[in-house]
Amino acid sequence: MEEGLQPPDTNRDLERENRTLRAEIDRLRKILAANGLPSASALANTRETNPQTTLRQQENRHTRAKQRIALFRNLFRGREDVYAKRWTNVDGRSGYSPAALVD
Repeated sequence: MEEGLQPPDTNRDLERENRTLRAEIDRLRKILAANGLPSASALANTRETNPQTTLRQQENRHTRAKQRIALFRNLFRGREDVYAKRWTNVDGRSGYSPAALVD
């Protein structure tokens, strides 16, 4: 190594950068609060824990399941010679297809 050159003290540099960034975050949060705006983390938390959104997602899933069952029952209604055969692709998708009984 050349004289006068020393390896940077990375731990101290990182700690200094961490303190600087935390101070900047605090400053920006204060600006948001002063203007009556929620912080980004507050918005993200409310979206995830909003019970109405979660309830709607569950209702949508339940409604879609009912629609699929109704379609399946409609497709195979009155057919004694057809049954449902389950299939699965290599990519993980699965479903049912009609299959005929062999006499």
